Amino acid sequence: MAIPDDASDIASTLHRAFMEFEPLYTPEAFATTVSSAEQIRLRMSEGPIWVALQDDMVVGTVSVARKGDALYIRSMAVDPAARGSGIGRELMRLVEEYAAERGFERLYLSTTPFLGGAIRLYERCGFVRNDEGPDHLFGTPLFTMEKNQGRKKEMSDIQTIIDDLKNIHDGDAWHGPSLKEILSGVTAEQAAAKQLANAHSIWELTTHIAGWEDVVMRRLAGQQLNEPEEGDFPPVIDASEEAWRRTLTRFDQTHRSLIEAIAGLTTERLRETVPGKDYTVEYMLRGEIRHHVYHAGQIALLKKGFGTVPRA
Repeated sequence: MAIPDDASDIASTLHRAFMEFEPLYTPEAFATTVSSAEQIRLRMSEGPIWVALQDDMVVGTVSVARKGDALYIRSMAVDPAARGSGIGRELMRLVEEYAAERGFERLYLSTTPFLGGAIRLYERCGFVRNDEGPDHLFGTPLFTMEKNQGRKKEMSDIQTIIDDLKNIHDGDAWHGPSLKEILSGVTAEQAAAKQLANAHSIWELTTHIAGWEDVVMRRLAGQQLNEPEEGDFPPVIDASEEAWRRTLTRFDQTHRSLIEAIAGLTTERLRETVPGKDYTVEYMLRGEIRHHVYHAGQIALLKKGFGTVPRA
């Protein structure tokens, strides 16, 4: 947790994080959002402030304050140079851990509609938008997002699986770049290329991942399947850019459908046996996570062969 001597570094981090959005705030709202070192010191008496460090420099921060029976989250920020490394998710994890230890069931925060990256982070953490005010800060539009942790213990396994699958696909994956980030910029020609003898192409691996997500989703619906309907690694017949775009669209759609199916499960269902198999639903879903990571590494290596290296 932060100490008073960190106040100036926290203020600097807030300013760097929000500076690109300054034209979208009113002057008064921006000044309130970034906060001064003195304001930050005063906030330390209202609740804890956490900081994230890289090379002994503050690159992320978040603070909380008790508001009745709820915990209010504020001043969440990550330095632009440090984004994409999971700092925001880790800061939110610390907040949720603090709330759980002290018996807070409701967490809430206010954000602006133009902070898309922050909103996606909050959504991945389980926060949802509500109609509570305030709806502006000195003329800058606001809305509230909240999370009820009352059922956190019962739903933690399901939510962890959902979070892991989301982050590996297009979020802040723990292992490095997400699958979508790895696939970004890959052309149809590159996707279809066979760079190594007896190895699959990027296209075949992408279709394989989507196919097995579909298998998992169908198994959750009660069907007995041993492999994707189109085969384990279906060959690429049409290698056009349009066909590659369709493959990527299906890749995203299948993933979203699987997430929706998992979100509808109960904890009891995780313990049930998969139709036609001798393992549980939870075992299958955690295997799907490992499946994603394994093939993400393969695709990253193949992409590197074209001289395009994804973010580490």
